Amino acid sequence: MYLRRFLTTVLSFLALAGILSAQNLDGQTDSVVVLMNAKSIQLLEIGGEPYRKAIEARFLHNNTYLLCDTALWNVNRNVINANSNVQIIQDNTSLTSDELEYLVDLDLARFRGSLVQLKDKEGNILRTNYLDYNTKDSTAYFERGASMKDKDGQVIESEVGEYDSKNEVFTFDRNVNMYTDSVFIKTSRLYYYTAVDSAVFTGGLDAWKDDNMISSFDGHYNRKKDRFFFHKDVHIMSDIQEGWSDSLYFSRLTNDIEMYGNVQMTDTSRHVSALSNKLIYVDKLSQLTMMDHAVVIAEADDGKMIDTVYFGADKFVYWTVPKCDVPQALVKDANTRLENLSADPISTYRAKSAQEAAKAAEDAAASDPNRPPQRNRKDTQGNSSSSASTISQNARKADVEALKISNEESSGEKSPQTSDEEPLLAQSDSLTVAPDSIALAMARQQAIRDSLANRDTSAVGFLRAMGNIKVFKSDMQMSCDSLEYSDLDSLARLFIRPLVWNEGNRQYSSDSIYLSVKGQKMDKANLMSNAFIIIEEEPELCYDQIRSAEIMAYFDSSTVLKRFDALGGANALFYLKENDAFATVNKVESKMLTANFVKGELDRIYYFDSPKNDAYPVVQLPESEKRMKGFNWMPELRPKSGMEISPLRLKPLAMDEYRSRPNCVFMQTHRYFPGYIDSVRQMLASRDSLKAARRIEEQYNAQALENQEAQESLALSDSLSLTDSLGHKAMLDSLGTLGQQQLPDSLAAGEKLEMADSLAVNEQPLDAPEEERLLTPEELRARKEAEKKLKLEQAQAKREMRRQAKEAKWAELDKRDAEKAAKKAAKQQEKYRKRTLKKVIAAEKAAERDRKRLEKYIEAYEKKMARKQINE
Repeated sequence: MYLRRFLTTVLSFLALAGILSAQNLDGQTDSVVVLMNAKSIQLLEIGGEPYRKAIEARFLHNNTYLLCDTALWNVNRNVINANSNVQIIQDNTSLTSDELEYLVDLDLARFRGSLVQLKDKEGNILRTNYLDYNTKDSTAYFERGASMKDKDGQVIESEVGEYDSKNEVFTFDRNVNMYTDSVFIKTSRLYYYTAVDSAVFTGGLDAWKDDNMISSFDGHYNRKKDRFFFHKDVHIMSDIQEGWSDSLYFSRLTNDIEMYGNVQMTDTSRHVSALSNKLIYVDKLSQLTMMDHAVVIAEADDGKMIDTVYFGADKFVYWTVPKCDVPQALVKDANTRLENLSADPISTYRAKSAQEAAKAAEDAAASDPNRPPQRNRKDTQGNSSSSASTISQNARKADVEALKISNEESSGEKSPQTSDEEPLLAQSDSLTVAPDSIALAMARQQAIRDSLANRDTSAVGFLRAMGNIKVFKSDMQMSCDSLEYSDLDSLARLFIRPLVWNEGNRQYSSDSIYLSVKGQKMDKANLMSNAFIIIEEEPELCYDQIRSAEIMAYFDSSTVLKRFDALGGANALFYLKENDAFATVNKVESKMLTANFVKGELDRIYYFDSPKNDAYPVVQLPESEKRMKGFNWMPELRPKSGMEISPLRLKPLAMDEYRSRPNCVFMQTHRYFPGYIDSVRQMLASRDSLKAARRIEEQYNAQALENQEAQESLALSDSLSLTDSLGHKAMLDSLGTLGQQQLPDSLAAGEKLEMADSLAVNEQPLDAPEEERLLTPEELRARKEAEKKLKLEQAQAKREMRRQAKEAKWAELDKRDAEKAAKKAAKQQEKYRKRTLKKVIAAEKAAERDRKRLEKYIEAYEKKMARKQINE
């Protein structure tokens, strides 16, 4: 027994010495494997072949270390079978497994077992159960599925793949799934370059982020720059938007997007599409730029038919700004434009003329020698002169009648402010309705504080179109070289040779044109400076023409001209038909003129301020006078169809097709990194729910702000209301009172009485005896003091009500915050419980693995001891 152990030890020493003697000074050669050290070495003969069994062995071959608990080395075949805690370490790459068959002559390590793990120097961990590694080429291959996870949680899996350690490249092939920074990607083949942290996709890919999906034939992702590139047949979509392009760049750091070649973005909810060859979105500025055959195509549905609008330009720039950040200068300019566009100069002119006529009638009545004499001051303070009241009322009736006639002429409809029984217009005594200046000032300060506390962040859109702008709609076309629009006033402003056509034969032009669009229909147009309207009655022969410094055009719901007002130096030329032929031409010059149209045909014309009107037979009109100065009929610039706007064509919607594509499943990751993808999806769902909660809260705050502004507006209105300041019932309608009682006319009284007397007249109860209507100076002062005191009390009461309302509001908000905090704490506690449970389960699993490993080790050890006893 002793001799056998001795011979075994000697043979082992000689074998080791023979191996070591084959080494040169620089280490081992590629063809020779070296057993660097082992706890013990044993020579065996199994099946007639010699084996060397090494415990806790360490081999070196091709600059690669092989470590294991037990190694069985077949000397004849030069194959090493390693078991338990197997490792291969080469440079910064390590591989671990339970089993390994190393074919030394082929430089091939065959890893098998329940888990094979490869880790590179970047910390990327690849797991599988079947992997081959070539120690000479430093290349690993797997073909039964694998999953790789990096230190930041990025995951890539596939059925087949390889790893080139020298070039630091992972290749994943067949059914590739990737998760990186909240983005899920499914592709056919993926190359992952670990040194530069970049992935290249080929053979088609689909990517998902939140509710968004993007597809293309190939692309790449630079993780260090956090920038995606998609190429060839790029398709992108959200829940309501869909887009295409030849290529697309997306930066996750800035959320900027660049799209090139056959770009199309479609909003399915609003039936609007944008096409161009280049689109750039800058998220920081909330700015979208389109150029190179840019066109916007929208469906316009008026309830009767669906029309299509084409809006093209060399370049579009659209951006949004939070309402609270819009410069006040822009807001002021927009309000000014709206005020100017909403003004009706013709109606105002008519009303002024009517008032002047009424004033003239009143002056004539006042100078009438048959007018009854006026009573003295005392009589005026009592009942007032009936004749003065009658004259004043007659004058006011004349004003009302004049306004009524003016409004009916200007609009063609009866004014809602006039009826068969016209109310008289009475001025309120300013002393009886003086607003509480203190309450008003405090209300303004409160409004300022509230506006600072609740900033309105709703987006305000701005659009600028530049170069070769054309718009086509079946009933309206436009052309210009510059266009601007903003949500502040919803006006389209056309500059640089603007032209508008509608109804087939009408052209509108000026230095600039402002258009008001309501319900996708042109509602009003303001032709500013050198305005010119041309109506083609007969091609090349007869053109109705209107020229003025400024023209306001009004359209009906069908975009048909119903009225225009020419303001300032108006000139017109109209051709009149007789027996279906143009026989007469009418030339008009006037300071202002307005024309009404019925069903698109001229119905009536009104002239103002000494008009000059001449009519000629058409045959007698000189050729030189058939065209007014500035005549610019240009049908060649008018778009004939939407196809002329841009050569790009709309692609049909394909959202259903792309939605049917399968999403990432991560079968390999579920196997080799159990629970990780589930935790990722749970985390993303939690984040999305938080986003949704924030959106709901923002909507609630916006609505609360709107309600608060409305309440404050009502409060300010209440502070200025015409209530009896002494606590009486609300004053009776002054007009009705004047119709029933013989009170003095307020205008007449204003000419004859002191302000204090008018206060006394207005403040007396209507049913009081005549002798009680007069107050002494002391009584008047006492009444003023009482009025002032009551107003202060009312202001204090209103302030107290506002304070209580605000405290109630804040109490509600505090309650809501407390509930949110409680829910958040409960949620965090639940998360902590789940994490603890996961840790406990993981610890139990780890303990179970250790127990099995220990049992396996004990079993192997017992077998080893049994064999040793047999040999002995």
